[in-house]
Amino acid sequence: MNHTAGTVLRTLRLRTGLSSAEVAQRAKVPEFYLLQVERGQATPTDAWLGHVAEILADALVERN
Repeated sequence: MNHTAGTVLRTLRLRTGLSSAEVAQRAKVPEFYLLQVERGQATPTDAWLGHVAEILADALVERN
């Protein structure tokens, strides 16, 4: 995975106001894995990226 996807995930997560721990809990993954993805140090599947994107989208809707 390139840094761009991880950077986008981190940016969206920060905009939701959720901590990495909260997103990791909702995604049912260890927080360190989420942080590795955000830093471009882990390569998640497309399905995982889609799942986390849905979590972040839901959080943005809840926030507004």
